[in-house]
Amino acid sequence: VVYVSYIDENGKYWEGWTDRWSCYIPDDTITTNGSLDYSDATKEGWVDAKGYDSATEYLVWVSRYTQKVIVFQGSKGNWKVVKTMPCSSGANNTPTPAGSFTIYSRTGRWDFDYYYTSHVSIFNGGHAFHSILYNYDHTVYDDRVGIPLSHGCIRMLVDDCKYVYSLPLGTRVIVW
Repeated sequence: VVYVSYIDENGKYWEGWTDRWSCYIPDDTITTNGSLDYSDATKEGWVDAKGYDSATEYLVWVSRYTQKVIVFQGSKGNWKVVKTMPCSSGANNTPTPAGSFTIYSRTGRWDFDYYYTSHVSIFNGGHAFHSILYNYDHTVYDDRVGIPLSHGCIRMLVDDCKYVYSLPLGTRVIVW
């Protein structure tokens, strides 16, 4: 579900919860541009207040609002930000599901019809962290990050994606 507020053509204000699929938001409508970020203290306070844990010494928060991947090191109630990276989560009509997951598998590359991605860290069925999109001749197909535009995965710049790829399996991933 999503919370919607708007002013109709008669100037009347409406707000309330509705099913996500009752709303049509074109994929080219940018709902955030990646320029927003929280302070490290806010990030740490949020994950600590939520009581998140991880089977490893790392925790990853994907903020769909700020289009950032935040990596923490520590333990439940005592997380410290170690890295914040831009990303692109799912587009409006193919959103990245919210929830708590774990990185449970990695593979070097995913091949698609017109492009491939590298350094794939799978955390939720077919959802994963992966690189920007490359043509098969290794040139860039699409290097945009900072706006929601993927098919549900978390698209990242290649060096940032390599960093997530290096995290241990079992690391908790929070998508919010």
